[in-house]
Amino acid sequence: LTIYAGQIPTADVLNTELLPGTVIRRGRRITNSTAAAAEQSVLRVDDIPVKSGRLYWLATGSLAMDTTVSADSARCLLRAESTGVATTASTVVQVSPTYCGNAAQQDAIQIGVFYVPPSDQTLSILLTTARLAGTGNVSLQAAATSPIDLYVVDCGEDPGDSGVDL
Repeated sequence: LTIYAGQIPTADVLNTELLPGTVIRRGRRITNSTAAAAEQSVLRVDDIPVKSGRLYWLATGSLAMDTTVSADSARCLLRAESTGVATTASTVVQVSPTYCGNAAQQDAIQIGVFYVPPSDQTLSILLTTARLAGTGNVSLQAAATSPIDLYVVDCGEDPGDSGVDL
């Protein structure tokens, strides 16, 4: 949000732009992803304005991981890029592996991670799939009633890491 000298923003504008918990960008896919063993791009969201000092949640909804062969291991990856469009060569920010025990049954998987930008950026994020072990091809199944959702939530000002490593 940019407010110029002399402008008086309304409460609605401020609440919409500055309210923590706001989904600031999202993407949705309602078709199956490409089944493959190698890493495959599934869904990308571009032009995400993020600000230094704020905390963001990059995540998916529930995903239906499928494999063509029982006993494969697969994973979803979230990749991020702050200098252009995210690709399978961009920085991995989170990995969510799963064991696909039965080729006749999809496995539920989710992936999400907090992101604190080191500076103001325009972010691009990419959801990918890849087989980790086994011989089959993996994909994400989707339909209008079970979409692949990828979204970014502005969680507000970053409180910093106050955890204690044990």
